[in-house]
Amino acid sequence: MGVGGNFWEVLKPYGKWEGVDFLRGKRVAVDLSFWIVQHDAAVRRCLPRARSPHLRITFFRTIALFSKMGAFPVFVVDGDPSPLKSQARMERFLRGVDASAIGEVDGARKRNGLFQKYVRECVELLELLGMPILKARSEAEALCAKLNREGIVDACITADSDAFLFGAKFVIKCLHSNSKEAFECYDLSDIDAGLGLGRKQMIAIALLVGNDHDLHGVHGFGVDTAIRFVKLFSEDEVLSRLSEVGSGVVPQLQESSESSVELRLPSSDEDWSVQDLHTALNVVILVASERI
Repeated sequence: MGVGGNFWEVLKPYGKWEGVDFLRGKRVAVDLSFWIVQHDAAVRRCLPRARSPHLRITFFRTIALFSKMGAFPVFVVDGDPSPLKSQARMERFLRGVDASAIGEVDGARKRNGLFQKYVRECVELLELLGMPILKARSEAEALCAKLNREGIVDACITADSDAFLFGAKFVIKCLHSNSKEAFECYDLSDIDAGLGLGRKQMIAIALLVGNDHDLHGVHGFGVDTAIRFVKLFSEDEVLSRLSEVGSGVVPQLQESSESSVELRLPSSDEDWSVQDLHTALNVVILVASERI
């Protein structure tokens, strides 16, 4: 998921499609959990009786990525999720489920245990293939982003849009099973040039619309409103200004001449409250400052 509010749809105009030769000679960090989920589902649709589809797709995709595309992959697995993310994950699963349905909770835990077994089996396979594997302290996409941010890899392969919040510069969202097909990718510089959003401003958007650690965000904020709101502040000041709002200080907003939308902070007696922002802000700042 990553950032809520259909954030990928906002980024879509700034994406591009690259061919198989684009990755030749490049180092890429692969979010293994995403890799398994995306392609395992595709295999099960086409071959419902396939045995161990997670191993099948990991083997063939790795061979294609390395030998046909000429890339040098490093695979990253998730560490222990933070308590906030664990809580949000369970809440997402139980949406619309009767609170007394204990069996649903047990079922979710069993499926999670089975998925972790798939991950361990894929890691064992990748080790036999001689592929480098790293374990993140928490989220795999965060470590992928760090490797990309520090220039250790040239791109990340993940569908979690919060990779940009963790500092990723180039994200490959969708890499098809057929290595001859073009793939969808995003360059942070194109997003910055097109939307005028930097990393800290995207963190602020995640705070307002919801994210993997806080599904709700701030009541009354959709992604379009959140974008217009955060652009009232500069990249360097946006989080500190929101922190002031979270402390109950309502700033004087000076809109640019280019802005055609009048925005204001609702008062504390409206549905959207300063306390809402304060609570959500604590979540996102915790996520943004989390060390990998």
